[in-house]
Amino acid sequence: MEAQEIRYRVSKKVFRQATLYAMFLRNRSTFRVGIAVVLAVAFYTVLAVQGTFPLSYLPIYIAAAYLIWMLLLLGREEQRIFRYLKSDESLLGTEYILRFDEDRLSVDIPEKKLRNTVALTKLASAIEISSVFMLYLSAEQLYLVPTAAMTETQRAALRGLLSSRLGARFYSSVMARKKKK
Repeated sequence: MEAQEIRYRVSKKVFRQATLYAMFLRNRSTFRVGIAVVLAVAFYTVLAVQGTFPLSYLPIYIAAAYLIWMLLLLGREEQRIFRYLKSDESLLGTEYILRFDEDRLSVDIPEKKLRNTVALTKLASAIEISSVFMLYLSAEQLYLVPTAAMTETQRAALRGLLSSRLGARFYSSVMARKKKK
């Protein structure tokens, strides 16, 4: 495979989408339980109002607590995003140069004089959603690569490369949707 080069800038929108997606991934079990509880209580409340069951407020309070908890999680994540956007360490709006070939990924941020090269097999994980590739070097360090900055050929090449090199450590919502069809 010939080496590919992608030049891009990460926007606030892409950063927010990736951050919120990662937050949902970290808390997916509790979000699923919360959504199930809220839906079950909504169904229960409709039946209780129709007279099928006696109305008890305890399930409604539990559902309200889950909703408040989910809103607090979202608010906390938005606060983190806002702090990062205002910090001097923010890399949003700076130009990234991503190069990848069969076995290596190189990221260069000339404005900040940062350069990192890593073997693809050493990536902790990678996730592709419709708007961005999230390349995790570790749990704390990741690179965002907006799909809008790539051609369809480059997206397919990177998707195939990450899939073959990372195996189960790579997830693509795009590939998952194609499999469902």
